[in-house]
Amino acid sequence: MPRLRLTVLLVTAVGVLLVWLIREAQPRNWPLPDGSVLSLGKVTFGANHVFRFGNRCQDFLYPIVPQAWRNKFHFKVATLTSGRTDSIVVWLQRSTRTSKPRFTRLPGPKPFCLAVLDEHGLESPLLDASASISILAAGRDIIGLELHDYPHRSRRIGIRIYSQKPEGAFIGEFTFRNKTKEDYPVWPHEPLPVSKHANDLEVTLLKLESGTAEDFPATPEATGATAALTRATFAIQEKNLTDQNWSVTRILAASATGERRGSPGGRWWGSIHSVDFQGPLWVDEPAWNLRVEVSRTTNYPPGQIWKITGVPVPETKQLVGGGALTNMYQAELEFLGLSAPGALLPSRHVSVDGRWNAHIRTPYPVDELRFSLIEVRDQLGHIGELRDVRSTTSDGGRGITPREMLYAFGFDLPEGAETLDLTFAVTRSVYVDFQVRPTLAKAKSGR
Repeated sequence: MPRLRLTVLLVTAVGVLLVWLIREAQPRNWPLPDGSVLSLGKVTFGANHVFRFGNRCQDFLYPIVPQAWRNKFHFKVATLTSGRTDSIVVWLQRSTRTSKPRFTRLPGPKPFCLAVLDEHGLESPLLDASASISILAAGRDIIGLELHDYPHRSRRIGIRIYSQKPEGAFIGEFTFRNKTKEDYPVWPHEPLPVSKHANDLEVTLLKLESGTAEDFPATPEATGATAALTRATFAIQEKNLTDQNWSVTRILAASATGERRGSPGGRWWGSIHSVDFQGPLWVDEPAWNLRVEVSRTTNYPPGQIWKITGVPVPETKQLVGGGALTNMYQAELEFLGLSAPGALLPSRHVSVDGRWNAHIRTPYPVDELRFSLIEVRDQLGHIGELRDVRSTTSDGGRGITPREMLYAFGFDLPEGAETLDLTFAVTRSVYVDFQVRPTLAKAKSGR
């Protein structure tokens, strides 16, 4: 029996060693499309990050010398201080033709971009490789990229490297052990499906899946090179009847480790309503809190409609037709006018580039109200196609405190239009909260 135990221990030890060797024997250099070579220098953890890129005696002494000496001698050491104690910095080096060192913290464009990977193959949207810190030294560019969003509870974290041109081409990847030492709280989760009520609405969260689900047709957000969406599916009923007049218009997701996600509005597929996040909710997180906004998106009652008629179509690069006012849900709304593509707008205005725009102003904040342009119709009854919406806060020219919201609703102008009737909808949203754990659907692999 003792011999058997010893054999089992030896086999286990050998297995662990093999796994460690396989994980550690990974590429540390990757050729980039521009001919340069990218290499992994170091991964650091905590609030204060230090990377030594020189081999002189004083460079080795940097951690122990007084601050006065650090200011006196030109140490070949890069430092980065984070506002969080659980931050991770990935230090990368890219070969250059620079012969003389030039130290700068000004970020510049890079021929590559990165994505974070968890142990299940879930991958984040692309990160900006120009962020954090960049130091141009002799023969190499040192990039320290701070990870603000990563799978905090994963034992190992991966980084995938993609090229900028050709866009999204897979170059390589590496993994490292997660050495963050934060003791994060553990939130309990509600078993799915779970239903919540708001007024006469019953909102049921049926599924929350991280990875690309196959239940529904792919959404535009799922076409990116590193897309690993999280899809939430709902059933919505009003007075016990399925009601597709209502939709989930936004979800704010938060974890106990401090990560945040936001989603755009959802869409109906038969009797199921689906909403996609443009990145994964990490499945190792015990629970995510979902703040779900539900709004009426069609068949508006008369009291939620604001119609402005006979607005003249402006000439090229002009803004015309403002001044209409209304009051809905105790909020004053002002129509600021109609603008042509490329119009010269007041400094605080916002627009959808390359489109005709209808502009309105509302108070700030009005978190529960939702403003929509639902129809553009010309004098002959032709309908313009709605394209996009932009919004921004404004101080109204009275200091720095936000006092109003400015909206621009972009649309395509019907051919031959001379005047337009604009129909806006103003609705009051309802909110429900869920605290749930996502399941793994299907992760996409690197290219």
